Amino acid sequence: MAYTAKVTDILTTDFAEVELIDEGSEYEPRYVAEFKEKEMKIKIGDIVQMEKADNRIMNESRIAYIAPPIFAVIAFLVTRDLGTGERILSAALTFLMAFIIAWIMNRRSRMLKYRAFRITKLLKKGPNHFLDN
Repeated sequence: MAYTAKVTDILTTDFAEVELIDEGSEYEPRYVAEFKEKEMKIKIGDIVQMEKADNRIMNESRIAYIAPPIFAVIAFLVTRDLGTGERILSAALTFLMAFIIAWIMNRRSRMLKYRAFRITKLLKKGPNHFLDN
């Protein structure tokens, strides 16, 4: 079944927040929708046609969160010439940096978890397309 919606925000590459404009829809008004950025130049204010998509959790993406503790142990072992406090601080900072990198790299996985629709067609361009050729 096709749904009509208005794009309210571009969240990240290939993901947008959409607001359903179908009357009598059994769904909530706002959702995350996926689109192919290279094929469709979706911008805020566009009217799009979409279809329901299954949310999916990529279990393999959780592997990235194994890296921070491993890096913290390595940092603790490599700094054996320093004092205990400095070794713990080094391990903690390395853990924090590795966790932030893992979290940033898993952005697409988090978006796929919340995706409810897939945009299939651009029906009407919004006012933000004035610079397009």
